[in-house]
Amino acid sequence: MSFVIYNTESFRIFKFPHGGSAIFEQERTAKCQLTKLRNAGVLNDNWKVESYDNWAKNEPMVAVKSLMNGKDVQIRKSEVGGCCDPSTERYWTM
Repeated sequence: MSFVIYNTESFRIFKFPHGGSAIFEQERTAKCQLTKLRNAGVLNDNWKVESYDNWAKNEPMVAVKSLMNGKDVQIRKSEVGGCCDPSTERYWTM
């Protein structure tokens, strides 16, 4: 089972500045890393450790308006504003 550090408001998984995402094999390792990041002032109290399965199961779907046709599209909350969001120009230019 994998564990992730994610933001409870945006449901985005934390990514390290050097490019690696915070997906860990053990819950203990994830919690230790979260504590280190909080103590360093990198993360605030909105971040939490959860199993990847629970994170994916509990992530809400949100409606966004497609940039091209104006229709509502359901996407995962963590994808809002990213390259998988049809309400952004980035999605249509890739």
